[in-house]
Amino acid sequence: MSVSVSVDIDSISKLNEQIKYIDRYAKMLKDKKLQKYIQEKVYSTLVETMNERLTGDDTNSEFISLYWNSNFIAESTDGRGFILYNNAKVPANCVGVQNVPENYPDGMFSIALAFEYGVGIVGMNTQYDETKYMPWEYNVNNYNSGWYLPREVANYYGLPTNQPYSGYEGYEIYRWTATKVQQRLPYWVWAYFDMKGE
Repeated sequence: MSVSVSVDIDSISKLNEQIKYIDRYAKMLKDKKLQKYIQEKVYSTLVETMNERLTGDDTNSEFISLYWNSNFIAESTDGRGFILYNNAKVPANCVGVQNVPENYPDGMFSIALAFEYGVGIVGMNTQYDETKYMPWEYNVNNYNSGWYLPREVANYYGLPTNQPYSGYEGYEIYRWTATKVQQRLPYWVWAYFDMKGE
């Protein structure tokens, strides 16, 4: 693969500027201070996105602080970058998952994935004891949409047994963060070098 580059240089000073420019960007991958600066910017963008999008409702409010405090940055193994990730998990039986050993070999349900992509379950708007988890099951009775409450649970809470429920949409925290980072990254790099006086 070949790349053609056209540079309009008509003086030694412009040539020196171009050499300085190329040298600066050749060193970027090894510049640890730049990497830390970008990490801080990415993390602050994540916090901004969580503030905008992460809101509680009946089905997830107790997990928001867990999610918020489970964001981490790890250096990549090749030393040329970093990984932003969230590892929020809870025991699967705490959120009403059935057949835990089959579906969740480690016994854990990923709050991080549920918050990012959404789930096909949503709590009732009616009042119930919020200290208890609602054991949902998939639509085994082939309703037109969604999920239903098992008969014994519905009876316990005095709720309809044949009402389908829809899921809640994912918050897409990381997707929105990535979009903002892609838009802002060139400006961050320029600002970094401006601060260094280069």
